[in-house]
Amino acid sequence: MLVPPELLHEVMCVLAVSSRAGPRGPGGRAELVERISAFIDRRLGDPALGPGGIAAHHHMSVRSLHLLFRGQPETVSAMIRRRRLERCRADLADPRQRSRTITEIAARWGFRHPAQFSRAFRAAYGTAPRELRPGRTAGRPPARSPAVPPTPSPEPSRDSPPVVPGRTGAQMPADAISMMDR
Repeated sequence: MLVPPELLHEVMCVLAVSSRAGPRGPGGRAELVERISAFIDRRLGDPALGPGGIAAHHHMSVRSLHLLFRGQPETVSAMIRRRRLERCRADLADPRQRSRTITEIAARWGFRHPAQFSRAFRAAYGTAPRELRPGRTAGRPPARSPAVPPTPSPEPSRDSPPVVPGRTGAQMPADAISMMDR
């Protein structure tokens, strides 16, 4: 009987993960997950940290790594992202880190792009990173200078052309609008 290559590869991956589980079965597997977890913690600041590098360091395929984490509450990539965000959050709330910019803190924990970090942070915590900086009042925007009230526009004279509201609320002479329609 001929076995399809995809099935053979799947079986080999399962056997590779199982062989690393040790003689006690799941206990050895849990130990491997813990070793990988500790490895991730030690390298969170490396922007290149990902499943490929983790698998290579532990002498396994990426597929085997994903199979190993199949029974865990989160994927390897989700674990990395969550832990990086946790470290960023702690640094942002730490008054001793006040001299560092948000971008520096994000880069310190492996985020390459500030906008991507900001979106991930807001999705995870429901607030912008800057809101966690010491000295800010939670839920309140930063103090701003009082707004200057707009100067009222002068009343049109009888000699001026009639005006029609434009798209943005600005007033435009009616003949200018008719020219735009042409």
